Amino acid sequence: MFQSRIEAAPAVSDRPWRLPARCLLVLVLALSAWSFALYAGPQPIVVTPREEITDGALYKAIAARVAHGESYYVAAPAEHRARNFPLRPAVTVRPPLLAEVTAVVGGPIVMGWLLRLTALATFLAFVMRFSATVEGPRTRMAAIVLAALSIYVLTPIELALYHDIWAGMLVALALALRRPGHWAASIVVATVAVILRELVAPLMIVMIFSALIERRWKEAAAWTAALTLAGAVLAVHWMRVAALPNTEHMVSPGWYRALGWPWVVHTYSMTSLLAFLPTAIGVALVPVAMLGWATVERSLALRVSLWTIGMACLFMVFGRTENYYWGALVAPILPIGLAFAPGALARLWKQAR
Repeated sequence: MFQSRIEAAPAVSDRPWRLPARCLLVLVLALSAWSFALYAGPQPIVVTPREEITDGALYKAIAARVAHGESYYVAAPAEHRARNFPLRPAVTVRPPLLAEVTAVVGGPIVMGWLLRLTALATFLAFVMRFSATVEGPRTRMAAIVLAALSIYVLTPIELALYHDIWAGMLVALALALRRPGHWAASIVVATVAVILRELVAPLMIVMIFSALIERRWKEAAAWTAALTLAGAVLAVHWMRVAALPNTEHMVSPGWYRALGWPWVVHTYSMTSLLAFLPTAIGVALVPVAMLGWATVERSLALRVSLWTIGMACLFMVFGRTENYYWGALVAPILPIGLAFAPGALARLWKQAR
């Protein structure tokens, strides 16, 4: 009797990943379809603000004053007041690094060429990474081409004073440089990115978490030390801004908006190579690109996926409509995932059947 019950029992599936694969496939396709539907109709006309009130004009004016010998903490508040930009809370004032470097090197034009050199270094780092880890010549070439285009579209000289552009480029470089057993250069680049733009701090957390998962204790400790250092530098900056007099009336309206997934695909697509496609198609490809990244070399896939998904979760809760440029933090790397997406979808389909 006992033997007959064993024989009658349902067999354990030899495909334990079938259900997760089906769920993930449905999720990606549903998000893609939803994104397409959100932007399939006529889009409202966006009025471009006058040059003198844009963020870029603010950064340019601050850098010019610093170049003429003013302290950053004199120049920045003065320009914020002149242009009716908030000074409270302290995070509304960008850290001084970019303005001070611009003043030292000689202005926006030179910074534009430095941005292009950084972009070239980022591209070459990805070429070396993909050449060593991506199987299949077609996939490898597609990834290299998409990397070139994704990075190139962020290199116009007029973007060289935007903190988010620089931070996004340095994030991409840090991710490309980090390899098992070789992470010192990545830590240096990422630390500069965080000091440049505090929104990059989650990257450090991603790196620490990933190192802990892989039981790389020394690397996790190094990333923790780097995050502590960057946090200390930013804390000094915020204290100096908070100590500025007569700023009580210049308060930001805040960033909690909970705009959800539509805001994520908007920021991710409109600041990246995907912006050159019809809007509905560009936003529909965002979840597909995110899926593609999840199937590359394990250490890179873990870190890029945690970064893109983590920032998506952050953007679903925080960000006003005028903060779309935050998407530049993921723009250099996100479209590259499309090179790996066909293989990822094929493997998911095979697992789900």
